[in-house]
Amino acid sequence: MNQDNRISESSHRGYTLIEVLLVITILAGIGFVLLIQTPLKLQDRNLEIATTQMVQVIRDTRQRALAQNHQYKVVFFENDREYSVYRTNALRTITLPEKVSFYNDPSNLVFNGIGGVGGAGEVILRSGKKGNAIIITPVTARVRVEKRTFK
Repeated sequence: MNQDNRISESSHRGYTLIEVLLVITILAGIGFVLLIQTPLKLQDRNLEIATTQMVQVIRDTRQRALAQNHQYKVVFFENDREYSVYRTNALRTITLPEKVSFYNDPSNLVFNGIGGVGGAGEVILRSGKKGNAIIITPVTARVRVEKRTFK
């Protein structure tokens, strides 16, 4: 009988109100931190995706011009947040992800059949205070990326 009372008493034990409130407070704090950090990381991720995609498009367009010995263009539409690849007409149009835009007014790139480029320079993509400059060298059409920070 004594054992039954002990089992019965221990099975009715639970958490105190303070313990429950402490767990809820900790979980709310973690949720708040995640809620604030997630949009910032998503914005950074979109910038990196847009940069990588643009670098690949520029390199691919140059390779096509070389392989087909024909002029290709990459035309930037700053207000529409998109850019297109042309041979004689638009082959492909790419729209930048949300919250990513052109920071500068980029020059259109023209790749000739021997791999040279006209309109070389910088295409700067911006998302919030961060940005990436895609730099195309004039003679070799080499493409590289530099990180930028804005005020």
